[in-house]
Amino acid sequence: MKMERTVLWVLQTLLVLLPPVVSAPCPRPCFCPQPAELHCTFRSLLTIPAAVPKHVKRINLGFNSINKIGNTSLSRLGKLELLMVHGNNIHFLPDGIFRDLVSLQVHPLKAQ
Repeated sequence: MKMERTVLWVLQTLLVLLPPVVSAPCPRPCFCPQPAELHCTFRSLLTIPAAVPKHVKRINLGFNSINKIGNTSLSRLGKLELLMVHGNNIHFLPDGIFRDLVSLQVHPLKAQ
């Protein structure tokens, strides 16, 4: 009985001390089927959404009206592995735009 109370006390203490796990909300008007995925295809976007969670690994921005990617649009996304921007009207990318994307493996840019 005493051991059960001790275990219960330890668990309650841990619950109070540990920070809550909260995932960032999915930016509108996109769809996030999983916490690390952001699907924004066919949304008539002019720019990359400003509130992309920094833990996102895959972004699909295909078939929008994006014509430029700002210098800092991707800067906080160090875990990004896949960036798809096909079907947009991007003709210029600033120097160093992918510098902070140390995990980036694929970034299809053809069919612009």
